Amino acid sequence: MNSKKEYDIIIIGAGLSGLTLAVELIKRTEKKVIILEKKKKFRYDKNWCFWNYPENKFSKNFNNSWSRVAIKFGAKKIVFKDPNIKYLRLKSSNFYNRMINELKQSSNCKLLLNQDVKDIKSRGSSNIVKSNKSIFKSPLVFDSRPIINKKKSDIVQHFYGLEVEFNRNVFDNNQVTLMDFQKSKNCVHFFYILPFSASSALIETTYFSSKIFSKNKYKNDITKYIKKEFRDSKYKFKFSEKGIIPMFPSKRILNSNTYYRIGTSADWIKLSTGYGFQNSFKYAEKIVDKIIEKKEPIIKKKNILYLLDLIFLEFLKKYSNESIVFFRCFFLKNNYRTIVNFLIGKPSIFEIVKVLLSLPKIKLIKCLLNVIIKQKHYA
Repeated sequence: MNSKKEYDIIIIGAGLSGLTLAVELIKRTEKKVIILEKKKKFRYDKNWCFWNYPENKFSKNFNNSWSRVAIKFGAKKIVFKDPNIKYLRLKSSNFYNRMINELKQSSNCKLLLNQDVKDIKSRGSSNIVKSNKSIFKSPLVFDSRPIINKKKSDIVQHFYGLEVEFNRNVFDNNQVTLMDFQKSKNCVHFFYILPFSASSALIETTYFSSKIFSKNKYKNDITKYIKKEFRDSKYKFKFSEKGIIPMFPSKRILNSNTYYRIGTSADWIKLSTGYGFQNSFKYAEKIVDKIIEKKEPIIKKKNILYLLDLIFLEFLKKYSNESIVFFRCFFLKNNYRTIVNFLIGKPSIFEIVKVLLSLPKIKLIKCLLNVIIKQKHYA
C-alpha cells in the first residue's frame, strides 16, 4: 500500500449524504476533502422523491412532478391537490452527475471509486483510514455507510419496486398514489405508484414491520397487484429498486470528537416516514456551519417532532393490527398542507395540535407514557 495520504476531511461514501456534505464543504470552506466510495461506477440505482418545499437545488431540476396525490383505503380513495404543492421525483443518476460535476470545479476535493474501507483507527487527534487500495489520514472523518443495528422487535420500512411498462395507457401521469393500503396482520402494507408516463410507472410494495421478506415475496406482491388492478394488460418489468429504512433511533455507536456518522445511521431520515432527501441538504449546511464556527459538527434533533415520531412508532408496535385506523384519521381529518408539513417535519404548533386531536387519543397517551418510560430507562 502507498504511504498515508493526508486530508483535512475524509468522507466515506458518495451517496446522498456524502456528496451533499462534500459539495457544501467545497462551496463554503477551503478544506482539503477526499471522498472514498466503494462502487466502481455510478449508475441509476434508486429514485428520490420529495416535496417542492423547502426548496433545495433539485426543486427545479427533477425528472417527474405530480400535482395530485392519492391515498387509498380499500374502495375509498382520497385525492389531494394544491396549486402550490408538487411531489417530485429525481433519478439517482441525475443527482450523481450534477453533484460530481460541482465537485470537479474545486481543486480541494477528490473522489476515489473502488475504495472499500476496511479499517478506521483513531490516533490522537487524527484518524487512519485503510481501504483496499490505500491508507488515508485526517483529523476529521464523516462516515455515511448505513449501519442498521436492528433488534428482533425493531420496526423497519422495507420495500421493493419494479418499473412496469404496459402495452397501453393505464395511469394518470399527473397523479401519484402515495399509499394504497392493503389488508395485513401485525404490520402495515401498502403500494406506492409513481407514474413516469401514461403507460409506465414504478410500482412499489412497502411494509412497516419487524420482519423482512424475500425478493420473491415482494415480486409476487407486485404481480398480484397488477393482475388485480390492471386486468388483461400486457406488461414487462424494467428497472428494480429495493431498500430497508430503520424506523428506530440509531444506536450512535463509534462517534468521537474526530469521527462522526452521517446519513441513515445518524437519523438524517425522518423515522416515521422515511423521507431524507431534503434533510441531507439541511443537515449538511448545519455541519459546515459548525466547522466554520470551530464547534463540534454534530446535529441534535431531540425535539417535539422527534418525540412524536417515537410515539407513532410505539403505536405501530403496540397496536399493529389497528394501525390502519391511525392512518385513516391522519389522512381523512387533516388538510393537504398540514399533512405535507407533518410528513416533511415542518408543521406549525397549530398544525401539531390539530393532527394530535385528529388521532386516537387514549392509545396515543398510552404510547406516550411507554416512550417516556423507555427514554428514562436508556438515559
